[in-house]
Amino acid sequence: MKLHEALRQKWILAAIAVMSASTLQAQREMKTINDSWEFRKPTETEWKMVNLPHTYNLDAYQQPNYYQGKGIYRRTLTLPEVIPHRRYYLKIDAASKAAEVRMNGKEIGSHAGGYTAFIFDITPYIQK
Repeated sequence: MKLHEALRQKWILAAIAVMSASTLQAQREMKTINDSWEFRKPTETEWKMVNLPHTYNLDAYQQPNYYQGKGIYRRTLTLPEVIPHRRYYLKIDAASKAAEVRMNGKEIGSHAGGYTAFIFDITPYIQK
């Protein structure tokens, strides 16, 4: 009888775990923000509209002395509603070589290693 009760308890715990996982998954909401970015090189003053992924020196190997420096990307993001006690994350799928990420004028993090994804918790940087 004890074995039967132990198995029953394990099945109940497993069912609760599955239901909890599906509830957490249902609460996650992802938005793609690849369009409408502005880009410029530090040596330029004009911003160009680009969509991500973007390569600013795509034809570089066809030109002698092509630009190999930094590029600056920016975009204004507006959340329709900031939900209290919810965490907000920014996932960047790839950035060539290195990235310094800023939000509302504050550095939120950096990443070294081209073409690998990285994530920052941006919750403290969201202006309400």
